[in-house]
Parts: sequence; C-alpha cells; structure tokens
Amino acid sequence: MRDLLPPEATARAQLASRLTRLFDAWGYQLVTTPPFEHAEVIERGLDTLDRRDLLRNVDPDTGEVALLRPDITPQIARIVATQLKDLPAPWRLAYAGSLIRQRRGRARKARQIAQAGVELVGQPDGDADVEVITLAARALERAGLEEFQIELSLVTLTRAALAELSEEARDDVEAALIRKDGAGLRAALEAAGAGREVRRRLEGAVDLYGDAGVLKEARAVFRAEGPRRSLKELAALVRRLDAAGLGPRLSLDLGEVRGASYYTGPSFTLLARGPGEPVGAGGRYDGLLGRFGAAQPATGFGIDLGN
Repeated sequence: MRDLLPPEATARAQLASRLTRLFDAWGYQLVTTPPFEHAEVIERGLDTLDRRDLLRNVDPDTGEVALLRPDITPQIARIVATQLKDLPAPWRLAYAGSLIRQRRGRARKARQIAQAGVELVGQPDGDADVEVITLAARALERAGLEEFQIELSLVTLTRAALAELSEEARDDVEAALIRKDGAGLRAALEAAGAGREVRRRLEGAVDLYGDAGVLKEARAVFRAEGPRRSLKELAALVRRLDAAGLGPRLSLDLGEVRGASYYTGPSFTLLARGPGEPVGAGGRYDGLLGRFGAAQPATGFGIDLGN
C-alpha cells in the first residue's frame, strides 16, 4: 500500500472518470460501496481457502467483524438482493473503488488495488456474456491500450477435478497447472495419490491453451455430460465474440484454475504487454446472488487501474 502523488494521482482519477463515463454510456449506473464490509457479506462470496487471506477488524463497541474488502462483487450482490430487489431485471451497475488483497506465498504482503468495473445481473442468456466482454474490450481501448488479449476460461472444469484431491495436495497441483508444467504436475499428482481419472483430466488440461482449436481437444479430456455442455456453450460464445469483431483478440486456457471462487461459467482474463500480470478479469457467477436469498444470473468484470 502506498500514497499516490502528482501526476500519478491525477492520471489515475482521470482514467477512472473515463471508464465510468463509458460504463454510463452503455447503461451501467454508478454505485459506491464501503471499503469495510461485514464479514458475513464478503465470506458468502468466497471459498474456505480464500478466507485465509482476509484482513479482519473487530468493532470494539459492537463486536461485529468487518473486513477490508478484497472484492467488490459480493457487495454488488448484496445491494441487488436487498435494496434493488423490487426493481425490474436486469440490473446494470458500475463501480470504481479500492480493494485489499494479500499476495500468496511466504511474504503474504497486502496489496491495494484501484479497480473499476461493471456487473450485469438478471440477464440469463449469452447476450450478457457478449455484452460484458465487448464492454471490457472497449474499456481497455478507452484506457489507451492498443495491444491486449482476452483469454477465455472455464475454471469449473479443473476445479471439479482438484476438489477430488486432499486440501493439502492442491497447492502443488495448482502451482504446476498455472506454470503449465506437465512434469511437475505429474509429480505432484503422484505425491498426492491422485486416482487415475483425476490424473487423466488434470494432465490433459495442462495443455489446453491456445486458439479455438483447443475446444475440440477439451471434449476428449472432459467427457462427462456437464463439462461437455459447458464446452458447447463456450464454443457458441467464441463464435459470437468472433462475429462481434473480437476474434483476433481471443485466446483460451481451459486448464486455468485462477479466478474468483464464485465463477460458474465462462470467465476471462484481460492481458496486455508490460505489467507482467492481468490488467483485469471477469466472468459469469450465476450462484452468488442465491447466497443472498435472491438467485439471479450474473456476469461482470473489473479492471486494475494501477496497471
């Protein structure tokens, strides 16, 4: 965490303003959410492993546990499920604010991220995914990026296989998948005592990245009905994005395991030269609103303004 001095502070504010004006032109209304949030709100949107990285604070007067938000999307879900529930769907909401995340690894340093993004809630069809991904591309263009890539994923595929491993074994297997390290993955799976079917899926997934041709290869790796249906839907999304003119910017990584734990469908990472890490990410999260008692389909994205 650090201060922002001139001229960086001015440039950051101007970028946030350009993006929120773009979001408004697309029909997304701005909301603001508090940097501290009740723990139970944030934790509804996270799995057990994510919760280890939360920065907690206890109100000395009430004893309530509050968190520095690591993610704004659960707050948007709370708003839609409570304060906006009587308005007709869909809800198009935009935001700009800071969040705090701890880096993984031994150092585990907290990182402050300035983020702007949108959430489209209550529109169930593929039009929502096309709209959000297209808007993400337009946002990067508005930010001045000429060369960037939109990498599509289905993290549910690999996470389902990882869930069959012991919690202790997952970190090494995930790390090998992220590195695309086939030999390291085989060693980690052997050390974990993984079953034959889990090994087949994960060892096959590590090479499923590239252009749209990997979709055909993925059907041979993920043979169950549910994954094959998800792959069919992703293929349809790729065709629609190509028709929208985004084909040259698309790539796929079907061995990806990173991303929000609440993703239930296609997700995407925004990549550009320079930062050495994604400049943004998003995806479909149809189950999150249900955790707040108001089930709705939803998708969205956030862009890191610091990159």
